[in-house]
Amino acid sequence: MVICAHALEHCLDLQRVIEELKRVCRGQLIIIVPKQRPFLCTLDEHDQFFFYEEQLTWATGLQEFQCFSAGGDWFYCGRQIPSLSRNPSK
Repeated sequence: MVICAHALEHCLDLQRVIEELKRVCRGQLIIIVPKQRPFLCTLDEHDQFFFYEEQLTWATGLQEFQCFSAGGDWFYCGRQIPSLSRNPSK
């Protein structure tokens, strides 16, 4: 299980970070980000904004997931599907 809480909104290269989270995840991936509209300048130094659920779910690209609003945050729980290319005999 990999948990990423209140970190993605601070990343300049969102796709690179998400790909690394998915690479090390062998089961559940839990992401919590603030549900916030984009602003030109913020006092909280956010580089990424996730006002709509799809902004987070499309970025992760996982097929099995649940995403819901919890307070002022998005709570995302996805499952990494094991690759068929892995050889279990090794």
